[in-house]
Amino acid sequence: MRIAAPTAMLLASLTAPALALDLGNGFSLTGEVELEYLSSSGDDTTIGWIDATLGWRSQAGGTVGYGFDLTVDSTQLFETGDDFTAYWGGLVVTTGAGDFTIGAPRPVLDVLYDTPKLGGSSFFDLQIEQFTGPLAAFLVKQADINAYGVSFIGTSGNLTYGVYYSQVEGEDADIMQAAAAYQLGATLIQGGAEVIKFGSGEITTLMLAATHDFDRFSLGAAISDISSSGAPFDGRTVKLFGDYQVTDALVLGVQIVDVETPLSVTLVGVSGEYGFGSGGYARIGAIDSDQSGSDTIFDAAVGFRF
Repeated sequence: MRIAAPTAMLLASLTAPALALDLGNGFSLTGEVELEYLSSSGDDTTIGWIDATLGWRSQAGGTVGYGFDLTVDSTQLFETGDDFTAYWGGLVVTTGAGDFTIGAPRPVLDVLYDTPKLGGSSFFDLQIEQFTGPLAAFLVKQADINAYGVSFIGTSGNLTYGVYYSQVEGEDADIMQAAAAYQLGATLIQGGAEVIKFGSGEITTLMLAATHDFDRFSLGAAISDISSSGAPFDGRTVKLFGDYQVTDALVLGVQIVDVETPLSVTLVGVSGEYGFGSGGYARIGAIDSDQSGSDTIFDAAVGFRF
């Protein structure tokens, strides 16, 4: 869930950001850019993050249309020059049942499954995906490779659902995903599954989350389970989270993540975000753990959603 979005509006935000720049002639630009600063025990890191999609849809009438999406999802560490980038997109065929994307579509779990970031940090959220899942986008970014295939996302009433299949460039690996989000009154239920097959090994990830809106409060819980053969990815993660909308512009949040892998750890995050209207925001946050000797990570960021 985006930190500033009440649960009742979240289902719509899963498939498109709250704002979109209409460029005319069927073109649109959606996404988010952010400049993030992390500090812990004197070590400072500045990070640039962009997740933006240029889309085009045919303007002709009819039950079947066409277009394309081009997405860049990139995290840049300015001090070290490290770069974690994925490119998604392809030909889009729109139908009455839903949208098909052929090429390098974004994995549907990245579109339809979303919970608050730990401490609000975009960078830390990327790092813990290896324990929480889903793994497809994490592997593409870390290995600097592409995944080519097809996806479908459809909507029926309060249910949005999708399926995804891809083959990893230069690797003997197939990725399959299924995901769904359902709005049941003031409760949003999200879930999905991912299977990655590589050689003789296989990694399976199961994910389930529920968020309930109490007017200005929202509370939620999520669980993910990763099991594997041929790779050390086994683990289970439980996340608890809550938001309080102090004013229309200010939202405070707390997140607790318990990771059970060969190394068990509990992480606690707090965050505060202030929206400036028209998509702009500023955020501060902190992350700590129950590990002895660990240092608190402090986060500050400014960004823009469009």
